[in-house]
Parts: sequence; C-alpha cells; structure tokens
Amino acid sequence: MPLPRLVQGEQQAAPEHVGERRAGATADALRRSSSATPRSSAARHAASRRRHAYWAAMPQENLEIVRRVVDAINSGDLPRDLVADDFELTNATTAVTDATYHGYEGALKWRRDMVDVIDDARFEVDEVLAAGTDYVAIANRLVGRGSTSGAPVDMRWASVFWFRDGRLRRVAGYSRRSEALEAVGRGP
Repeated sequence: MPLPRLVQGEQQAAPEHVGERRAGATADALRRSSSATPRSSAARHAASRRRHAYWAAMPQENLEIVRRVVDAINSGDLPRDLVADDFELTNATTAVTDATYHGYEGALKWRRDMVDVIDDARFEVDEVLAAGTDYVAIANRLVGRGSTSGAPVDMRWASVFWFRDGRLRRVAGYSRRSEALEAVGRGP
C-alpha cells in the first residue's frame, strides 16, 4: 500500500502514544504481513485512521529506506545503494553481540551475526516511535528459533536509523524506547 506523501518542509510531531505498547501499532504499514492478534472491526478502523494520520506526517523517503532495510534483513539481500560508505551500526547492550559494524561489509556482517544464529529469523517493526527529516526511531524485534536449542527467540529493542543523501548513515540499538527517543531529542 503506498504511503501518503508529506508536504515538502513539513515535519512530523510525536504522536500521543509514543513509548506505549499497543496492539496494531503504527508500524504495521512497514510490515508486509501482520502477526497481530485479531481485533474488532471498529478497533481496526480506529487504528487505521491513526496510522494514516501518523504516516502522512512522516518523511516518505526515510520510511521507504526503513521498509527496504527491513525487507533486506529478512531476505538476506542488502542493496549496496542503501548504505552510506561511512555507515556505522552499534547494537543495544543486550544484543547477541556488542560489536560495532562499519561500512557495507559491516552491515552484512551484522545481519550474519544476528540472524544466522536464529532459525526462521524474521526482523519485525512493532512501532514507529518518531521520525524527522534525517531519522526514524522504531521499536523492533527479531523472532525465530534458536539454531542449536530450537527454543523460541523474541529479542526486542529500539533502534534509530539516521539518513544522509537518501542512504543509511548510522543505526544504533537501544535497550529502552526512552533511550532511542532521547537520541533524537524526543526524550524527557
């Protein structure tokens, strides 16, 4: 579904629900399929109205890059044009690895380090927390089964994607949503 266009120069205001956990959160538009529990027709309609208003106010180019990155993480095919030459990725301290990754090769290594230890791994966006002209902050998770144990895996954290010239220049993971919001000047 195409997203509504942002009026040039307009900047999104943080929605009232920033930081709250809600079923069917705004990031459903990023996911190709929803794993949310079924809701009543009225609840789905209200959530749809909120999502439309929220997405309409976000910088479209950045959302498209995030959508492409999520698809690339899940498919294993990361297009080089998404990643700036000086790209840097730092994980949340609770991640599988605490390494920092640099450049396109670093982005590929991060995917291998995070996804290859989990069978049937799927990167999902639970909610878009905030967006601006050069960033998108999200609540996300990696789900699947442990490669060795077969135990269910559901790792949750928050991330901020920063952009420059239509490319991903930096990604940082945070253990708490509030930390991600603080990183983009939207915290307490």
